[in-house]
Amino acid sequence: MSDYQEALEPFNQMLFLVRTLQYQLKHQGFNQHSKTDFIKQTADLTLSKRLEDFLAKLIAYIDHETTALPPNQPLLASSDLIESVFGKYKLFSQRSSLKHMGHLLLTLPLLTTQLTSELVKTAMETVSFCDVQHWYRQHFGESPLAKRRAIFQTTKIDI
Repeated sequence: MSDYQEALEPFNQMLFLVRTLQYQLKHQGFNQHSKTDFIKQTADLTLSKRLEDFLAKLIAYIDHETTALPPNQPLLASSDLIESVFGKYKLFSQRSSLKHMGHLLLTLPLLTTQLTSELVKTAMETVSFCDVQHWYRQHFGESPLAKRRAIFQTTKIDI
C-alpha cells in the first residue's frame, strides 16, 4: 500500500477540494464570502501544478456564480430545501381526498417560514378567500372536482 500512497495523494487532495466546496455550498449556499471562505479553507494545502490549476477553476466557478449576487442575499446551491418543502407538501396533501395540485399548493410558502399569530393576522386581514378563489381560477381554471360535478350534472341518466 505504501507504494501507492504517493500516487494516490493528488486524488486525495482533489477529493478534499471538491468535498470542501460541496460542504460549503450545501450549508451556506453562494454568498459574497464564498470565494474568500473557500480560499481560507484550502490555503494550507501544498498542491501540484495540476491541482493548483484545478483549484483555480473551482475559485473561478465560485467567482462566476457570486458576481451578480446582491449583498446579504445568498443563493441556494442545493436542492435539499426544495426537496424538503415538497416532501412536507406530500405529507400534508395526503390528508386531502382530492389528489391534485390545487388550493393546497398555496400552503407551500407556509412550509418555509415561522408562523406567528401576527403573520396569520396580517394574512387574514390582507387577502380574502374570494381573492384566493379568483387567483386560483385565473391560474388553474376549474378544480377537478368542479369539472366532475359539471359533467355529472349535465349528463342525467333516464331510466
